Amino acid sequence: MQADVISAVRAVTAESPVWDDQRGCLWWIDIQAGWLSAYNGETPRNAVCTFNEEIGSVALREEGGLVVTGESVLRLLDDHLVTQKVVPIGTSRPGFRTNDCKVDACGRLWTATMNVAGKADGAVYCVENANGRVDVKRVIDAVSIPNGIDWSPENDNMYFVDTVLGRIDIFDYDLDAGKVSKRRPFVQVHSGRPDGLTVDSAGNVWVALYGGGGVDCYSPKGKLLRTISVPASRVTSCTFGGPNLMDLFVTSASKGMTTPELIAEPLAGFVFRYADVAEGRLARRFAA
Repeated sequence: MQADVISAVRAVTAESPVWDDQRGCLWWIDIQAGWLSAYNGETPRNAVCTFNEEIGSVALREEGGLVVTGESVLRLLDDHLVTQKVVPIGTSRPGFRTNDCKVDACGRLWTATMNVAGKADGAVYCVENANGRVDVKRVIDAVSIPNGIDWSPENDNMYFVDTVLGRIDIFDYDLDAGKVSKRRPFVQVHSGRPDGLTVDSAGNVWVALYGGGGVDCYSPKGKLLRTISVPASRVTSCTFGGPNLMDLFVTSASKGMTTPELIAEPLAGFVFRYADVAEGRLARRFAA
């Protein structure tokens, strides 16, 4: 498939793409640069907002603003991208930061912390609005590099990636209680390592292949349905968006690449759009 490049400059690690249906734009971040960027279908706007730290992910808020995860905090931004509130996530420790996030059908935000050295001492947290107070609960321990999170259309399963394990896992999900149980492998990835993921309206799971130069699509039963080739080897995440939620947006990284590697991959670190791929779903909004 033909890829359209929608970002203006190379990112170190472009990540966490999310389609904002209210503004008609795609948001994404550059982790190491601390940039929040946007694309409205016409002109990419890199670094519409910058932070003085590494950032892990971005999600939408019900109030119309955004939430950005920093090294050990959530930053609740208003419509003007001004920070309204800062919420601690885990314990601030050197060498740790947040990575990836997603919002469930009840407006809870799921995010995680990781040790940048890749040790299995990170954790996954569930964050929700409890009568006007933001409540943070530690849910999953012994995580190395937490990545893709999303839910089945019926909200009875949650998918989760720990990149070091090389596979997508699946949990039973209790939407009312916001609880996971019965973790087990969903699919083992054989090309590169799994990174961010998204679930489409049919329940198919699309996962970015870091080092694999593509995006795999799996059926709800774990059957590989198709692979989309990406003109960058270090693919980091993917999501659906556009006016009809049919376009697949894919982020990539250039982190750690040598000069010869960057010459061989001139589009490494850019963000791509593939038109009319499949029907996605509206991104849920954090209820805080």
